[in-house]
Amino acid sequence: MNAIAVGKNGAIFSGSRDCTIRVWSGKDGTHVRTLQGHTRGVVSLAVGLDGLVYSGSIDWTIRAWCPDDGSHVRTLTGHTDTVWTLVVGPGGNVFSGSDDAIIMWSAWNGARFRALKNCEGRTLAFGHNGVLYSGQAPARVLIWP
Repeated sequence: MNAIAVGKNGAIFSGSRDCTIRVWSGKDGTHVRTLQGHTRGVVSLAVGLDGLVYSGSIDWTIRAWCPDDGSHVRTLTGHTDTVWTLVVGPGGNVFSGSDDAIIMWSAWNGARFRALKNCEGRTLAFGHNGVLYSGQAPARVLIWP
């Protein structure tokens, strides 16, 4: 398992090198379904404010999934490297981090809003103040107000 996220209804999502996202019951831990569509391993997961599950992959894509039935909602493209991290901002927009850029995507329709090029986005987190923090190699943190 490469990534894990917990959904709004308590479901647990796990991303794997076998290109799948597995959905597990948060009540008893049983396997509910498997989501397929990525062509390479899944390394990042996030749950949107609207409940959609976002998966980032070594195949350079982000996929949005409906957690209720496992249907694929949309694919977000624009990275030219592995999507290492996904985080949902205070307004519901999704931020993805890769070695090529940090990209902000609309939660409403998946449109690409903004890209911070020439900066790594291996790890991303939002502070309580709404500021985006980006972990950079070898030992830096960038702050995006």
